[in-house]
Amino acid sequence: MARAKNDYQEPRACTVELPKSRYLDDATRYLARVRDDVDETENLIRVQQKALAYLMKPKDSVVAALNKGTGTTIRKMVVPNVAKLEPQYGLAEELYDRYRTLEAVDAQVALQFPDRKGDAYARTVQQIGELKTKVRDQTRRVLAFLTEIAAEHAPDAFNHARQAVAQELENHVRFESSTQFLYASVDAQDALVFTAYTMLQGVHADDGRTVRALYVSLQWVDGTYYFVNVGQEFCPPDQLPRAKMRITTLPEVCGVLQTLLADEGFTSQLGSTLPPELK
Repeated sequence: MARAKNDYQEPRACTVELPKSRYLDDATRYLARVRDDVDETENLIRVQQKALAYLMKPKDSVVAALNKGTGTTIRKMVVPNVAKLEPQYGLAEELYDRYRTLEAVDAQVALQFPDRKGDAYARTVQQIGELKTKVRDQTRRVLAFLTEIAAEHAPDAFNHARQAVAQELENHVRFESSTQFLYASVDAQDALVFTAYTMLQGVHADDGRTVRALYVSLQWVDGTYYFVNVGQEFCPPDQLPRAKMRITTLPEVCGVLQTLLADEGFTSQLGSTLPPELK
């Protein structure tokens, strides 16, 4: 699901297209098609990552441009590398939607056939579980690959910032587990954008709810200012909404995130334990 250049789009919702499963055999046939798609995706991952592996070790000139170069130099030296990652980003989005669809199919089968037993039902449930495991593993590998490349291209200043925000979330938000991943992309103005995601899973809200997942994103544009977002569905960098106000310091980042989290029902003291050198 490769996209054209990163023109801003309205924030996406996960598109879940469920099969019409009047009979258990309908679900089984649908899962067979999904399995074919999963196998095809496995080949795509291998081919694309092999072709892009050289980006894991950027040239010295690229590293120098990131650490000391002007915006013009960065765009000339780094943006061409980052733009080559678009096919992998497309796969990451596709895999996310596929996993969410399998979750929905799992729930649909349980609700639609609550009293069904026997080998056919057991095989269907097993197939759903196996496919979810495969898609989850594919997603993990794609995101790990993209994160490794993005981290090699990200300036130390941003790596310190994203790690500090992740630590503040660890300190002040109640959740069961978390995963971090990093995107490097190019926006519609040819600006280099680094987007750090912290996915919080099993997040405990003020009213006692447990939310499946929260995606906290920190974007750094051209190494000069930040945008932040909080949402319950994954949203790729080019579709994250950008506020009119540009944030330039980490305390401001934490303050805005604290407000966004509170709006979702998660009160916190984000920013109160930032290291002194980052305040």
